[in-house]
Amino acid sequence: MWSAQTPPDAASTLFRLDERVALVTGASRGLGLEMAVALASAGATVLVNSRDEAQAKRIAAELCDAGLKGESLPFDPADEAAVVAAMALIEKRHGHLDVLLANAAARMRRDLAAIPPADFRALVETNLSSVYSLCWHALPLLKAAGRGRIVLVSSISARRAPPHDAAYSTTKAGLEGLMRALAVEAGRMGITCNAIAPGPFRTEVNRKAAEEMGGVIAQKVPLGGFAEPTELAGTALFLASDASSFVNGITLTVDGGSMAQL
Repeated sequence: MWSAQTPPDAASTLFRLDERVALVTGASRGLGLEMAVALASAGATVLVNSRDEAQAKRIAAELCDAGLKGESLPFDPADEAAVVAAMALIEKRHGHLDVLLANAAARMRRDLAAIPPADFRALVETNLSSVYSLCWHALPLLKAAGRGRIVLVSSISARRAPPHDAAYSTTKAGLEGLMRALAVEAGRMGITCNAIAPGPFRTEVNRKAAEEMGGVIAQKVPLGGFAEPTELAGTALFLASDASSFVNGITLTVDGGSMAQL
């Protein structure tokens, strides 16, 4: 028996993002693009971020051509001055921000011995420090929305380090620590913070790995090999929507069962 407080059409409205503003970093390709499309398809105005201005404009235009709401917002998330300027522009255009989906990241597939401290610090700046800065500057706008959502894109590498990926694994583990801290502190403002940990996905960045290791990965993933980027879209929409209103401080693993397999 459904609760009298639950409308009969709740299933069709829980995942809607109408009248909401969502910033997706690294949205011009791969997982970021598919997650941006999912949020826009649910009714959000998606601010398409990329360091490549032409790419951001192209994706925003394609969303609009499809009858969705997209605006380009090109800036480098690792450039704090650019982040401050972007937040000021969001405030001027919209007055608030409902969803921050931090997806932009870099990778450094090298053995630990081949990653000098300066290179390590550079990756920490890109994958972790810049996300802290982005969240810090976005918090006032998320608080103004009254129901803010922060979604950080981590990786199964945060908890299960692959070889030749030491720096990346370290930054993603730190990202999940940041997520939990934000869940506690921002949660008191009505803002949830969660993370998504993708497993093997057939993105542009992973295309070579998919070709070289397809058979090996298929043995390690119960659902069989690499997933397509579209298969992450529903997870992002769930964490960005009212469907996850009491979900806070978790990492949602999307890996076809590889973390469950011994």
